[in-house]
Amino acid sequence: MVKRLFLLALLILSVGGIHAQEVSKSVQRADRVFGDGNYDKALDLYLRAASEEAVTAHLARQIGSCYRFQGDMAQAEIWYEKALQQPDHNSSDYLLLGYAQKANGKVELAVRVECNSVGASDTRGAMAWVPEKHDRKSDCDKLASEVLNAYVEATELPLRDFKGESVISKTDETFLNKTNAPVCTLFIGHISNSAEDKKINDAEFQKTMAKGIVTGILKYLGVSQ
Repeated sequence: MVKRLFLLALLILSVGGIHAQEVSKSVQRADRVFGDGNYDKALDLYLRAASEEAVTAHLARQIGSCYRFQGDMAQAEIWYEKALQQPDHNSSDYLLLGYAQKANGKVELAVRVECNSVGASDTRGAMAWVPEKHDRKSDCDKLASEVLNAYVEATELPLRDFKGESVISKTDETFLNKTNAPVCTLFIGHISNSAEDKKINDAEFQKTMAKGIVTGILKYLGVSQ
């Protein structure tokens, strides 16, 4: 039923498996040009390398990012998908492909996952943001509520209330405002709270977090488990 990478999501939780990779000298040169922000020249160098050597996830990812910075999200999606097909891909490739698919209108919904950090170290809990104005505002609200509630139930973390609300409408968030599909941001906890930070960064607890998010999305979609 659900075919797209609508989970921009858990992919941020999957921080494991990102390792340094060996790259050729030609790709290293392109990387330096990319780092200088010269994406047109970097793209030429990357494409030349792709025609002369085996395409790695790193190479495909960098080509996709050049296209993304040029505003060509169709080509970015193609190359991010190629990166994901390589045996040396990592969790960031799911996220990048998800962003490209979102930009190309190919997602059923979008959930961004972030950590919160505030000045008060005793502040804890999960909360969610939704766009204040959206063509599918009610769906955004429902998505946020289902994901947040399932996440809190799975993790047993508290809800963080702001002026009596845990789902907050925002007007100034590009991610929310430029997504046509139902969208929300889930704040999974506070890294400024030492106890919560320790939980969030625990590999086993991350599995529980991911399960809660998936459960919430499936509830929103009406998919029985």
